[in-house]
Amino acid sequence: MLHDLYGLLLLRNRSRKMRSSCSPSNANDCPIAKTDEDAQLSPAPLRLVSAETRFREAHAIQPALMTTSESDPFSLDMTIDAKNHLFPFCVVWTPLPLLSWLFPFIGHIGIASSRGIIRDFAGPYYVAENDMGFGWPSMYWRLDLTKVNGGPEGYDRAVREASDEYKQHNHNLFCDNCHSHVALALNNMAYNGKTNWNMVSVAIYMLINGRFVGVSGFLKQYLPVIVIIAVILSCVFILPRVGHL
Repeated sequence: MLHDLYGLLLLRNRSRKMRSSCSPSNANDCPIAKTDEDAQLSPAPLRLVSAETRFREAHAIQPALMTTSESDPFSLDMTIDAKNHLFPFCVVWTPLPLLSWLFPFIGHIGIASSRGIIRDFAGPYYVAENDMGFGWPSMYWRLDLTKVNGGPEGYDRAVREASDEYKQHNHNLFCDNCHSHVALALNNMAYNGKTNWNMVSVAIYMLINGRFVGVSGFLKQYLPVIVIIAVILSCVFILPRVGHL
């Protein structure tokens, strides 16, 4: 019995030495190796998958096709930054001096790129870039990217083509103006499935869907006309009464 116990201890000691002598360089020669059963029981290594990877795998998108920030939805910053005058995917509006004071529904309009850079037809053969001709926006209309033909790249292409076209146009206040420039951009991207946008429809949609850039935007648009109406009412109703005293 003692002989058997001694033999068992020698066998265990030899097994330990053989394990310690195994290394990655001679792993194939190592007598101790994992069996198929051990491999099946070993847990698979954890794979950390980011949200971007899951998006690409779910839509079968190769990383090479997602290199540009314009086509990568994870890199698009759609935040309105009024302080820095950035309005991604927006049609923007600002009052015209004198004219908007009397008719607040009339103003100057432009359209911003996916990065928020404003393009507006500000004068003959001139399309401004991030420098609105009559002051920074007081109101904006956020466009729905799902209604744009071609996504972000199609949107930017439509804005760029419309701007390049209107660099060759003379400015006409009544029939070929800033509203026409925006209408062409919307037609180029077939926004909302339409290709018949015009200066009137752009103005109507702007008034219906537009949002003010804070309280200052509201005051910038309506304070002048409120003051004018107040002065007129004072002249009509208050001054005659003062004259009879």
